[in-house]
Amino acid sequence: MQPITAPREQDPLYAGQQPKTFDIEAAKKAARKVTREKDPAKAGTLTAQLEEHPLYPEQSTNELAQKLEGARRPSCLKGRGGLFAPLIWLIDKKDSGCKF
Repeated sequence: MQPITAPREQDPLYAGQQPKTFDIEAAKKAARKVTREKDPAKAGTLTAQLEEHPLYPEQSTNELAQKLEGARRPSCLKGRGGLFAPLIWLIDKKDSGCKF
C-alpha cells in the first residue's frame, strides 16, 4: 500500500520553502508596540482621559521607603535653634535630635 501524499521534499507545493523559525524577540517587540497603542474606541471618552491623567497617580516608592525617608535625622547645622543651637545641643542629653 502506497501513501496518498508524496513526502514533503517531493511535493511541488513545498519545493522551495524552508521550515520557518519563531523569532521570540520580534514577537516581544510586536507585543510591546500593541500594548502602548491607545484604543481608538475610547478616544474622547472619560475613560481615555482618566488613563492619560489619573486622579491618584501611582507612587514611585513603596510605603517602607517613604517611612524610612521620614525617619531620617535632620541636620543640626541647618535645623532647629538658630542662634541658640549650641545651647540646644548641650541640653539635648538623650541624643534624640540631629546628626552632624
